[in-house]
Amino acid sequence: LTGLRALVERAHHALISDLVYSFVAAFGLITPVMMLIVRGVFSGLVLMIPNVLPVAFVFGCMGWCGVALDVASVLTASVALGIAVDDTLHFVTWYFRGRRRGMDATSATQMAIRTCTRPIIHTTLICTAAMAPFFLSDFLPTSKFALLMILILAGAIIGDLILLPAFLQSPFGSWIGN
Repeated sequence: LTGLRALVERAHHALISDLVYSFVAAFGLITPVMMLIVRGVFSGLVLMIPNVLPVAFVFGCMGWCGVALDVASVLTASVALGIAVDDTLHFVTWYFRGRRRGMDATSATQMAIRTCTRPIIHTTLICTAAMAPFFLSDFLPTSKFALLMILILAGAIIGDLILLPAFLQSPFGSWIGN
């Protein structure tokens, strides 16, 4: 009930709950902005799927494997969400440019892929290369943060370059940006 161990334990739980709240708040702030950009509630929610799915997949696998949440792992969720949303916004911006030029959803998606694939891959490679040395750290929280960041960024690139174009060319694409 008392002592340094109890104090550290309470501080650890408070920090993790604050970081979870931070991720929820980031999602709660980013989603309405995405809805405003695409001018639709449903469209904004659909565009958040490729951004949230990598975080949900990695954390779901952690839960399934019995890996406990700690400060480093919860912190990665907010950071990776920000990077994934940035890539999604670039892709959607080019998609909208194509649609404004009179292109159909498939042509606009292909133009966005041609324009955005290299920058998205470069961003992911740069962030991954920056995290790689930290993965080799002897300090476990730093190593875990780097590993989770690399995994979530890999998932985000799949979401932005495979799932997002599939959404834009599906029946959902006709609602996005119109």
